[in-house]
Amino acid sequence: MNFPLVTDSYFYAIAAPAVVPLPLAPLGLRWGVRLARRYTPIFFRLTRLGMFLTGCMLLRDGLH
Repeated sequence: MNFPLVTDSYFYAIAAPAVVPLPLAPLGLRWGVRLARRYTPIFFRLTRLGMFLTGCMLLRDGLH
């Protein structure tokens, strides 16, 4: 059975660029955990502020 979408050119154009940064994934995970542990209170305050502002904008748009 021949699958016309899966060819060598497809792999090198689509799949290969996604595979290149895979060795950096453990470093990114370690960095993200470190940042989350260090800045958790600030992160949650900013998240709540963003959610509040988004809710205000949605209410304003819904009432107009």
